[in-house]
Amino acid sequence: MIQRPARCLPAGIAWLLLGGCGSSDGGEPAPPVPVAVDCSRGTANCRPLTIAGTSASPTPTFTGFADPSLFHVDPEGLTPPSYFGSESSGLTAVADAGGVTWYSVRLAYFLTPVTAYLPRYASSWVVRVAAARSASPAALATAPEAVLGTATTATAYGVTARLTDLSPALAGCAFFNNPAIAALDIRLYLVAECMEFDGGAVSAARSRIVVFRTLPQGPAPGWTWEYVGVLAGRAVAQELGAERLVSPEISRASEGSLLFLAAPQSGAALLGQGCVALELASLDPPTIRRGPTGSPVVRASQTATADAGWHTGACSHDAASTSGIVSVAATTAGGLRAELLSTGLRP
Repeated sequence: MIQRPARCLPAGIAWLLLGGCGSSDGGEPAPPVPVAVDCSRGTANCRPLTIAGTSASPTPTFTGFADPSLFHVDPEGLTPPSYFGSESSGLTAVADAGGVTWYSVRLAYFLTPVTAYLPRYASSWVVRVAAARSASPAALATAPEAVLGTATTATAYGVTARLTDLSPALAGCAFFNNPAIAALDIRLYLVAECMEFDGGAVSAARSRIVVFRTLPQGPAPGWTWEYVGVLAGRAVAQELGAERLVSPEISRASEGSLLFLAAPQSGAALLGQGCVALELASLDPPTIRRGPTGSPVVRASQTATADAGWHTGACSHDAASTSGIVSVAATTAGGLRAELLSTGLRP
């Protein structure tokens, strides 16, 4: 998302603007009317998207769009030989008179060679952030990366900061998942899930979405990171009828206000059945905007009914996209399959 100034557009110019920029009496703006779409399978509400030159993978081979890619290497030197995976990538950019600076974020980790998904969570799971001054984001491929780990991350991965060291409040975070990145003013923000566990099970009560910031000056490995606070925990998830929020993303709405997108999870398996776009009052400090009744201001909501294991979530958004909010639908029944869906939601 390229940074752009907030701008007011006439209220009612189109339904997708979800309200005007202010109220006539000089008070707080009225909360926009939520817009929702049902992406359940069998409906024609959310059309599948394809990417030129590739196709969805019909089997769990970790190839094709919506799946990570793998290559053989092992800095830890452990046995058996393992596979390095990269996924949950994010991209943002800042344009100025001199050009464009691109920022990227991604997860990186090792998977042991078994028939199921089994990463080395404690030692290998890291968040990698890069920056490149270029006309194209392709320059990020060779840019040096900040490597953000936890207290248990192996030194073999070249950790440049251990996020759990930044605050005692983060001591219980086993690892940080599904990172997103946002550039606001002169700072760069990392938004990620702090994953806490009860034994081997994810703790829906304590896991939460947290925010970090840095001043991105010089090469990324030298950046100093700070803990900003909690953006959303279980209480916010329960206000939305769920038990947990995952897969955060930060974007801007059509009129310029900040949005926080996440996938609500519920049920024993904590599977997502859609995503929601909430309006933010601030990212620093992390504050969700609330309406007159005290509830979070919902700008858009994508729902879906489970069908033979299919579930949706991990949404992405840019106000300039004609596809609106893009959602992923996935199933593990008969092998991992994933689809990209155009919801048409344009908050």
